[in-house]
Amino acid sequence: MQIRSLLHHVSNYSLGSLVVTLAGFISFPILTRLLGVDDYGNMSLVAVTLTFLVAVGKLGLQHSAIMFYSETRAGKNEWNISQYFSTVILGMCASGALVTACWLVICITAENVFWDHPTIVDIFIVASPLILTRVIQSGLNSILRAQERSGLTAIYSVLWRYGNLVFVIGGMLLIEASLKVFFIATVAAESVVLLAMAYTVLSREKIHVSLFSSKLYRYMALFGLPMLGYEMSGIFASMGDRYVIKLVLGAEALGKYAAAYNLSEYVSAIIVSSLAAAILPMYLRIWSERGREATEEFLAKSLRIYVFAAIPVAFGFSAVADNFIAIMASEAYREGAVAVPYVVMGMIVDGAIIILAAGLYLKKDSKRLMLALGFSSVLNLALNIILVPKLGIKGAAIATLATYCVFAYVAWRMSSRIIAIALPWKPVLRYGSFSLAMYWVVGLVSVEGEVLSLMSKVCVGGVFYGVLILLFDRDAQQMLRQLLRRED
Repeated sequence: MQIRSLLHHVSNYSLGSLVVTLAGFISFPILTRLLGVDDYGNMSLVAVTLTFLVAVGKLGLQHSAIMFYSETRAGKNEWNISQYFSTVILGMCASGALVTACWLVICITAENVFWDHPTIVDIFIVASPLILTRVIQSGLNSILRAQERSGLTAIYSVLWRYGNLVFVIGGMLLIEASLKVFFIATVAAESVVLLAMAYTVLSREKIHVSLFSSKLYRYMALFGLPMLGYEMSGIFASMGDRYVIKLVLGAEALGKYAAAYNLSEYVSAIIVSSLAAAILPMYLRIWSERGREATEEFLAKSLRIYVFAAIPVAFGFSAVADNFIAIMASEAYREGAVAVPYVVMGMIVDGAIIILAAGLYLKKDSKRLMLALGFSSVLNLALNIILVPKLGIKGAAIATLATYCVFAYVAWRMSSRIIAIALPWKPVLRYGSFSLAMYWVVGLVSVEGEVLSLMSKVCVGGVFYGVLILLFDRDAQQMLRQLLRRED
């Protein structure tokens, strides 16, 4: 029953992620051609810096919003649901506004800090309202996830992305193809969708200062602040490669790396984000309602499903990355394809951490999560400093994969002391072998023309992998038999 519910929520999130990813595939070739390689690299630098600032503004409270919802609704603590809503929303509004104001002061008083781009300070100032809007959006999104309203969460993720797409592309085509217009349009789009989202989530709730609970906020902060460290460590790991590449190789190399990284993120998000969004509130609820054994069984099945879906996606995308980047971005970005296999596999490993670290989430042990990722982030920066001068952007990609592997292992070891999480080695080896064979077969396909070559490789790879699954995977055979019985 739990797996069926998981698949229902994952399908909602996956559909939303698929539609959102489609928006990325629409905007990506337009932006890479309108902005050029240097500007695309600088846009990536601004975006990852904003992500870091938004994480600071959230103070980890988006994680607390999920962790405290179920027990508050069930009456297992001293607060009521109205206090919960007011504390989450007002607390995140205050912290988001404070970080936004501080960042504006830094930008205005430290103009010469930001290297060689002549208008980078103006762009940071224009983009600064995104800190507050994204902090509030994160709080609202966490409430929807805690309520297991996966359909509505997916709908707003789509509205968020397509509103941005319409405003940004429209502004850059009609006004000016510049970074400043890009971020002004982004602010406008996200503000409109945020108002609609706030009305939907909060229309039946009374949000008032008198309902704000300083004690509840303190408890949330005690859990959230280590999670802030955890989140910032992850973002710091993502920022490290960008800044090292910018300093060592320049904006053009950064643009190529960012294009490859973003495409990998679009593809992996369909699997990774969907599972992460669905599974955390579910195993928290199962742990609370049914205990250890049911939770361990649920986690084991979820991990097998994840391995089944994620490994072929990573290998398949790596096999067609060269053609895909040339088509989506342009020939100027093709060199970035060397980073894809390492980056996308790193993202797949990262997606499994929500399961591998389940024990730490269940016990609200955010400090250990922070320490594990903090160590991995330092390792990431050190590897980038060593590898980027020697291997270029490929070195940054290798550092990304190594970092996620180390973090996943450390988190799993820590979590296993609390709850048993069996690693599905046999499925990993089986699907990994199938995927490696598919990668090799796709590499043999040689067709003239980028689009025709991509389509041929996708068809050959998909059919080849499907045949291997049907011939040698018992789980797939059993599912097929069940489907045939239903048709009969």
